[in-house]
Amino acid sequence: MMFHKAIFFYPKWAFLSLLIILAFCANGQVSPQTQLYFKVKQGKLAESIKADSLFTILKAGLKLAEPNIDSLGSDFLKYAEVEENTSAQALAYLFLAYIDRENENSAQGITHVLKGIQLFDTIQQKKGLCAAYQLLAFFYGRTKNYELVAKPTLKALKIAEELQDNNLLFESYNGIGLNYIREKKFEDADKYYRMALVLAKKQSNLKQLAKIYTNIGIAFRNKQVWDSALFYHNMSLRYAQEAKDNYNIAFALNDIGVIYSRIDDYDKALTYLYQSAAMRERDGEKWELGFTYNFIAECLINQSKFAECENYCRKGIAISFLSNNIRQRYESYEIISILFQLQNRLDSAFYYLNLHANLRESFQRSQNNLATDAIIASYQFEEKEKEIKLLNETAANQKLKIQKQQLYLGSASLGLVLIIVIVVLIIRNRKQTTDKLWLEAKLKEEAFKREANERLQNEKERISRDLHDNVGGQLAYVLYSIDGFNTDNQVKRAALSQNINESIKQVIGNLRETIWAINDESILISDFSDKFKVYVRSMFRNSEVNINFKENIESNLPLNSLLGLNLYRICQEIINNAFKYAQASEIDIQITAKENIKVEISDNGIGIDLASLSTVGFGLTNIKTRSQETGISLTLTSKPNEGVKYTLLI
Repeated sequence: MMFHKAIFFYPKWAFLSLLIILAFCANGQVSPQTQLYFKVKQGKLAESIKADSLFTILKAGLKLAEPNIDSLGSDFLKYAEVEENTSAQALAYLFLAYIDRENENSAQGITHVLKGIQLFDTIQQKKGLCAAYQLLAFFYGRTKNYELVAKPTLKALKIAEELQDNNLLFESYNGIGLNYIREKKFEDADKYYRMALVLAKKQSNLKQLAKIYTNIGIAFRNKQVWDSALFYHNMSLRYAQEAKDNYNIAFALNDIGVIYSRIDDYDKALTYLYQSAAMRERDGEKWELGFTYNFIAECLINQSKFAECENYCRKGIAISFLSNNIRQRYESYEIISILFQLQNRLDSAFYYLNLHANLRESFQRSQNNLATDAIIASYQFEEKEKEIKLLNETAANQKLKIQKQQLYLGSASLGLVLIIVIVVLIIRNRKQTTDKLWLEAKLKEEAFKREANERLQNEKERISRDLHDNVGGQLAYVLYSIDGFNTDNQVKRAALSQNINESIKQVIGNLRETIWAINDESILISDFSDKFKVYVRSMFRNSEVNINFKENIESNLPLNSLLGLNLYRICQEIINNAFKYAQASEIDIQITAKENIKVEISDNGIGIDLASLSTVGFGLTNIKTRSQETGISLTLTSKPNEGVKYTLLI
């Protein structure tokens, strides 16, 4: 309280004093920047100390997780405003945006960084402008609107190339690569990551090398090229250890553990994940620590170490509240629901499954709201830029005319003033008209979306009723079967117990898959492919059948939730038939997405005699019915002893 009162009356001295204390505590000695502060006695900021010195000290405090850093950022802005220093104000807004990034406050971060960009642009401070555009691209990336991300990304790259600043170029190349990873354009991402790698090697920057090797490893991990991913994450670990960079050391250990878990080497995975968790616990890094707990829980659940798994799930849930990491929390809910399902603790499984679904839906809504706010902020910022540019051009032209006409007639000044007023009024009128048309179009678009959502909601309710009836029937069977436990026949009781377990697992599976589909307006083909891949591998996990899964997704097309669910059910039925009847040693699955979507599933099993086929035995009636209802083209080819091939075209 005393500090904030001091800021009000003596903003410069109170702010500088706290910075001096922060700098001394952070470094253990008085830094060169701090020595400058002691020399400040009077006058403006620019007369004795550079604004970027203050910014450097504050960023160091942010990296060290200084507890007072949030209020210190606001005080920096007050200080800059009192000093009437535009450069300091721009840096203050940029610093506040960095704080917003640490606090996961993207909406406020966009507002702060846009204000910083306006000020940097006014004083033509290119280096700060480049850093601000890079940070804006980061915030826009949270909206998953890649067209929106492209504009600030390219602006930042252009400025970095103009300045030939290696650090800014590295961040630009790395940022572009990250955006391509989000779009699953791995070859394009690799191109820019390699350019960033060259710069990092040129500067012998160990932290940059650790960072870029991590990102290259993530790219290979997304492509499921495990040996390459493991190589690059080990390279990242090596350079992070050389730099004594605990954050990147923990990151690399975590990523190596994740790769081992993906290739089912859970003992090795846990070795690395435990190390990563220990470092993050020691350093107080809560955001990434929650994800590490989740990865540990996944490994433990696959080793059937249920008690340890539950412990890490609960630790993950607890830390998600401390870090406000919503995504990590609903992932923890999903893992613990699976754990309880495997333990036949079905009430608890269903409880956490509901928590997962509700929180995931809430998170998605907040992401959609952020995307809308970002689009509006971007539009308003661009309109303001255009208006300022137009007014500047108009003012410059008018000033030139005034200078020329002052030589002839003083009375012309009045005419020029009138022209300026008219031009400004025209611009304002045009802008108001444009804004009105834009808002009308936006309202029409929202009305159309609401109508589409209502139609989709009606369909979802129909599916929910069907699912309710189906689940109700299965649960009625379970209740009926439970009555049979009164029998003294042990064999019959064991059979009843197994049937009940299978029925309940089927109920939970149906609920999870239906919730997955109908909670989203659309399902990307890449998400469908990932989920189907998990199902197939789970089905054949304990068999000798070789699964060949290929993806050729050139265009990540969306499916509406109803079509996505029906396609998933059809593919499930095909895989179930192959598991039960095919007697195959190999199953090939290929998903192609270009102008349309094609799913091909084939096996080398005993095949089907289509001429004398009874569709009931193989569940083909259900497959054909779902295909016809959703407009999916279905082709089935088979001969006895020559396998079966299904082709689905959407």
